[in-house]
Amino acid sequence: MCGITGIISQEGAAPDQALIGQMSELLAHRGPDGSGIELYGSVGFAHRRLSIIDLACGSQPMWSTCGNLLLTYNGEIFNYLELRSELEAGGQQFRTKSDTEVILNAFRSWGERCFTRLNGQFAFALFDKQNDATYLVRDRMGEKPLYYSREGRELVFASELKPLLHYREKRGIPSKLCRPAMADFLALNYVPFDLTLVQGIESVTPGTFIQLTKEGVSVRRYWQPSTSNFNGDSDAAMQQFEALLGDSVRLRLRSDVPVGLFLSGGIDSTLIAHAVKSIGCEMTAFCAHFEESNFSELKNAELVSRKLGLKLRSIRVSQHEHETSDLIERLVYHGDEPLADSSALPVYLLSREAAREVKVALSGEGGDELFGGYLTYRATELAKRIPRAVRALGPWLAPLAMRLPGGKGKVGCREMVTRFLRNLDLPPGAAHFAWNGMLRRHQKLKLLTQEAASGLDEPESFISLAKNLGVDFDRPKVSQLLLADQKNYLANDILAKTDRMSMAHGLELRPPLMDYRLVEFSRSLPEHLLAGVKRSKVLPKMLLKSNLPWYPHNAKKQGFSIPVHLWFRGKLKDFADSIFTSEFAANCGIYERAELNRLWQSHLKGQADIGFELWGIMISILWLRRFKITL
Repeated sequence: MCGITGIISQEGAAPDQALIGQMSELLAHRGPDGSGIELYGSVGFAHRRLSIIDLACGSQPMWSTCGNLLLTYNGEIFNYLELRSELEAGGQQFRTKSDTEVILNAFRSWGERCFTRLNGQFAFALFDKQNDATYLVRDRMGEKPLYYSREGRELVFASELKPLLHYREKRGIPSKLCRPAMADFLALNYVPFDLTLVQGIESVTPGTFIQLTKEGVSVRRYWQPSTSNFNGDSDAAMQQFEALLGDSVRLRLRSDVPVGLFLSGGIDSTLIAHAVKSIGCEMTAFCAHFEESNFSELKNAELVSRKLGLKLRSIRVSQHEHETSDLIERLVYHGDEPLADSSALPVYLLSREAAREVKVALSGEGGDELFGGYLTYRATELAKRIPRAVRALGPWLAPLAMRLPGGKGKVGCREMVTRFLRNLDLPPGAAHFAWNGMLRRHQKLKLLTQEAASGLDEPESFISLAKNLGVDFDRPKVSQLLLADQKNYLANDILAKTDRMSMAHGLELRPPLMDYRLVEFSRSLPEHLLAGVKRSKVLPKMLLKSNLPWYPHNAKKQGFSIPVHLWFRGKLKDFADSIFTSEFAANCGIYERAELNRLWQSHLKGQADIGFELWGIMISILWLRRFKITL
């Protein structure tokens, strides 16, 4: 796993090598083991290396043996050994044992078709000297990031925003806020699709590649998931799921350095741990331990590690106030874009500790989006059963829910009912995104200044998102909702968070459930094997019950967020207050000071549980200040 950046000129001029070097330095945390820069004509590539495979000979940027192809690459191709054997049988020769050279020879043999042959997590830039074309390619699910911008006649790319912002600063180009993206961020907790919060900077869409030639830039999709339907019964489905997961784990154990495991004790990480032990591999597991017992993963993780014979390392998340505030500042820097997902904090701490012992760790991302593990799926199915006239009363009834007990877990009864009611008036297909979202349109218009809110005449972000993703408004299928969450929430929140927080410490996370074969399999399943009002994650639970009868199958989903409501009223109160009442927040031109203060005070006084919303707003203020983003 690494960091990549570069400059490509469409006028034939040589890129600025010194500037590329400065951009590369901003990615040193992603690749602490080595660096390289290669210039050829109008193309300049840089690479920061985290050595995982072929430690001695895998340095980049790398030229092909024929001298026609140049590659800078971030990621891992897990089926590289199988591809190498096939390519050698076809006459290709190799001088290294790296998966990097496999990509080069695959492109020599198969051209653009080779992208579909890669099973892995990757983002790379490939220059084809013979055809004077450059490709920017991103993996199917968006596990690895790849940003780009067109600045005049130059195209600039990088694994993170920071090199692109530095490029602009050196060129005297201001970085301005993308207002439509900001509106979506305040609604969803993340920016959907390929936009970013900075005007003119976009991300390569997962499963696509960009081709740059003298004629211009084109974007093409190389992967569309299979639309076949699974024809077997539930037992056959469980067996196929087990076989695919086992093979995915087997491939992701390929490494020339030690591999660990992030173990929450939840369904997904437990299944991965079981697959690891079934293969006969020994490794250390890492879990997060909150001092607030209702948020801690330790109990289940200890059970699983004890039963499976894994060594367990628990990382306590119990910082003092000043330590937590310093940590949040680091989250903002390494988050790249604002990470409104508060679970970024424990992922950061877990990655920091794990990186002291291993360079690679398996993790459980994706299980909820593939097999329907979130409460939002159940809430949407319930909303479909409620008459429209009754749903319209939801926002009026929401204030009454504040009289319910608050609860001590991640999301208590009061917050669940309040969130459900205040968004119930939306069509179920749009409400699905609001259950886990932040602010409705009328709330954004109050919070944003008139200048920042200009152009927000479009409907609710939740409605726009459902429409753009092809989700039925009134009768959405669970399969539609899962596909929508895989395309957006998974790629732009979950995978972005885990990539930035782990790579901040030079740790490579490999989520086996993101193997494209498992993704395609999950999309072939009938609705009754996914989620409903009274069911969730049907196949994973079946597999657990079959193989691990001692597992507490009825345990409540724990989640991974910090106790944000409690912390804002306690250990983070003074820090958050200093941000919300700061001169920067008042003068940045984004937020209305009076409305921001009203929201803050309503949470402090217990009139509303809006810690998650306030977390996102706080992170955005810190981000705007840190990276000097203006209206």
